[in-house]
Amino acid sequence: MHRHSDETINTSLYYLRAQIIRNGDSGLKHVEALMHQRGLDLDALPVPEKRNRRFRKGQLRQALLDELRKGPRTSRQLQDAIGHSMNNFRHTLLTLEARGVVRHERRVWKLALRGQRPF
Repeated sequence: MHRHSDETINTSLYYLRAQIIRNGDSGLKHVEALMHQRGLDLDALPVPEKRNRRFRKGQLRQALLDELRKGPRTSRQLQDAIGHSMNNFRHTLLTLEARGVVRHERRVWKLALRGQRPF
């Protein structure tokens, strides 16, 4: 029989509590009762807000390409149109540029396609 360490159980309870609070699920009283029995401080770890993950794998890339099909756009115009954080957004643009799908000229991004369809 495999026994979990107290630290693993405690961490799991904190995670489960945060997930229940963020998602508005039922069972919070039960999880908090278990935490209380184990002597855990309910406020020891803050519950981060639920992040809105708007795009799944490949969808951000597709949204960028759809926007660039309308014409050249600055980074700010693309970000405003798509409504996504700059970190992943910039990484995706640079990846597309490295693959030769888009170009960055002056201050605008453009499609760099030569008759082929990307992805």
